[in-house]
Amino acid sequence: MSEQSDQNDRKLSCLLRYLRPSQRAEVACASLGIATVGQFLARDKADFVALPNCGERSYQTLATKVEQFMSATPPVANMSDPGDLERPINGIVSNSRALRAFVRLGITTVGTFLATPKSELLAVQGFGERTYSDVVQKIRALIGSNPSHLLPTSLLSFRVYDLGLDEQLHNTLSRLGIVHVGDVLRLTETFMVNEPGIGDEGMRSIRLALDRMLQVGIAQVAGYGTVDMDTFSGFLGQILTILDQGQREILKYRVGLGCQAQTVRQLASRWKISEEQVEVRETTLRRNLEKRLPAHMMELRRATEAELKAFEGIITGDRLAPGTILHLAAKESRDSKLPLRLAAFLFQEEFHLTGEFLSGVAPKLLQNLKKRLRRCTEDRHLPVSVETLESDVRDLIDPVPRELLLYLLRDHLQLSVQIDPKLGELINRKQGSVADRLQSIIEDLGTALSLEDLLFHFRDRFQAGQKDRLLDELRKDRRFLQLDLEIWSLRERHLDELELLRVEAERISKEIVSSGERKDVFELSDTGSGPARASYLLNDHLRRDPALRYLGRGHFVPRNTEHSTLVQGLVTALRKAMGEIPFSRFLQNQNEGRRRLISALMNRNRLFVSPVPDRVDLLENYPFNQDRLRRLLQATDGCLEENHGYSQLKGVKMAVEEAGLGGDWLSDHLLMDLLARHGRYEFLPGDMVAQASLGLMGWIQQRAREALRLYRNPMTADEVLSERPDLAEFRTSLVKLLEQDPLVQTSDGLHFTVI
Repeated sequence: MSEQSDQNDRKLSCLLRYLRPSQRAEVACASLGIATVGQFLARDKADFVALPNCGERSYQTLATKVEQFMSATPPVANMSDPGDLERPINGIVSNSRALRAFVRLGITTVGTFLATPKSELLAVQGFGERTYSDVVQKIRALIGSNPSHLLPTSLLSFRVYDLGLDEQLHNTLSRLGIVHVGDVLRLTETFMVNEPGIGDEGMRSIRLALDRMLQVGIAQVAGYGTVDMDTFSGFLGQILTILDQGQREILKYRVGLGCQAQTVRQLASRWKISEEQVEVRETTLRRNLEKRLPAHMMELRRATEAELKAFEGIITGDRLAPGTILHLAAKESRDSKLPLRLAAFLFQEEFHLTGEFLSGVAPKLLQNLKKRLRRCTEDRHLPVSVETLESDVRDLIDPVPRELLLYLLRDHLQLSVQIDPKLGELINRKQGSVADRLQSIIEDLGTALSLEDLLFHFRDRFQAGQKDRLLDELRKDRRFLQLDLEIWSLRERHLDELELLRVEAERISKEIVSSGERKDVFELSDTGSGPARASYLLNDHLRRDPALRYLGRGHFVPRNTEHSTLVQGLVTALRKAMGEIPFSRFLQNQNEGRRRLISALMNRNRLFVSPVPDRVDLLENYPFNQDRLRRLLQATDGCLEENHGYSQLKGVKMAVEEAGLGGDWLSDHLLMDLLARHGRYEFLPGDMVAQASLGLMGWIQQRAREALRLYRNPMTADEVLSERPDLAEFRTSLVKLLEQDPLVQTSDGLHFTVI
């Protein structure tokens, strides 16, 4: 009864992907956070049917597969190690009929074979009962028994390669996915005797190697000789002495010893050979070191594993334990990434270098982990606790390397980790605005800062920043106050100083208004020959005076006329024309020195309107006064709020017409122009309108770039949409947005890649 219960538990923990659900069902399960059979059975049918693009048929098809899986008797009932499910089926089974069926059905691992109904296998031509029985017996013979749990971890994790077996025998075991001693102990005697490449002789060799290892001791078998641990140069010198000239060149260029590290492709191009030949030479180098300097390799491997354990799954060059060979390598070479490259090169199957960090997670698994984290940290899921994320990815990697998880969240997904007194560590979006980040920098440092210092601290914290962008934020946000030419502080810290200068500011304001001319505040101020700080504080007062208009650089004019002379002249010219005029021709007839300014005014000023492309007219010629414009914006806002903040222009136009503001004269171009001049909206290609606060254009481009980074080869817009189904409703805008993205490039207008 207990065995039956354990069997059911294993079935409930089986991943749904082994049942090969349809694409719609897979997307629906991902949206609901369902990864295993047990989680699927725990959810109601209504949860699936309520999702878009997941109808009753998709749910019923998956439910039938789950029912067949739960009722079927597994061919291997005592397989408890989850790693066995990931074993490649091709290394276990050599039957040609079975392999052809596996290719046709997409079966690549033991797990996918066990999850495939027997009837589906037998339906393939040439795959009969006998073939099925042979495959099951092969699997039972290879993974049907488990090693004793009383054996020490150091024995089970010891590498088969270090046993010193014959190369042909080692290659046979590698083909079967046998890497550690624990994997060898799972092999049954029947399987080993009958497997080509092992047989009685291979069993005897393995038994003798294990006996020798236990008698002499792992340390004495795997390492001998003296290892120079005092300096990295001495350690490296002992390694270089046993390598020939060609192998030294490979180690030099691949690791970056005194030069720029190069890839396999770069070396192949450098030496005019194929990439496969370079990889063969690298493999020979590693085997040479493993055989002739096992103690050095073990020490480097041990130090790397210790660092990974200490920092919970990740190593970066800026934090290495002092005294270790890795720390000595970084210190002597003054290259913090050198020890990471060395470990990743010598132990390519155990450690993997990705960007700025080294981990023990294979690149493919790391990609899947990043993809899962992106899904689990979408805006609708945030904030979310770190513990919840760990449980969501535990089916991919167990135990979850916590520090690696936090690194990916902070640096890869640009999320923040906040401490909540009750809920612990919470994952949320970083501060959204540049102004908020600037405020936090000034608050933390506790003093006024120059623009250069602000730029330095901003880049130090957030890895990017542009001087002009920061200056714009400082000038337009009332939280900041300019104290000198490039010195900025928080306004709340200088309220007393500002109040002392209020009377002086009012005097200067009256003088400018009475003169009716352009004036320089620094010349009018009584403090003009005194401290510059007081002049800048007066400038701040006057910039917020409704009676004045600020022209920049301390210059003000009275706001006694509704429009400037230039604008008034444009209005007069349009009134004389008594209707819309061709904009391009009108611009050509203007003074060449003013064309740029006139173009900006007529494209943005609210006195004008563009009814059709390349036409301009006065707004007063259309039935839109201030009240009707307010109603127009209200109708637009209401339409956008009903559609999650964005809508096609035709939907907005329908809402405007329902509000009684439309007519045959209200074209799409005219409506878009009115919204652009009088509202705060974002306009996407494909005639889509969105609330500016959403930042929808940047969000779409960011999601598209994530998909392009995941697959390094160029992708079409349709391929991006298949990877990011949440962008499907922006299909008409995606191509144009990719073309406009400065971080994306295309050679043919169809395929895109991240720069």
